[in-house]
Amino acid sequence: MWIGVIKSKDSIGGTEIVFPNSKKKESYYLKKQRQARYRSRAGIEGLISHLKLDHRMLRNYLKGTAGDQINTLMAAAAYNMMKWMRIKREEIFIFLFRMYYQTLIFAPLIYNANASRKKVS
Repeated sequence: MWIGVIKSKDSIGGTEIVFPNSKKKESYYLKKQRQARYRSRAGIEGLISHLKLDHRMLRNYLKGTAGDQINTLMAAAAYNMMKWMRIKREEIFIFLFRMYYQTLIFAPLIYNANASRKKVS
């Protein structure tokens, strides 16, 4: 016989479930710690959303739990590769920018130094 509303558990299989409602007798430290946990979760959700949309994680085309793991690892590798490529692209751009402007700034100085040497001889 069904009695009514089922009470929620605080943990399932060793995983703690944390609810966003505040407790009345909670210390200031625990309150701030709980808020920091929720902020980090909010930041991770955006990352998960981009992984799903950008790296084909909306649907798993591989079979079984091994397929789930392979799909997740491939998406994470693609994300890390894109992050690495973004960093390297910026480094190359900065290198080329410096090389270009060093030739514009120092080339006239080198030319003038060579011209002054010719006059002295």
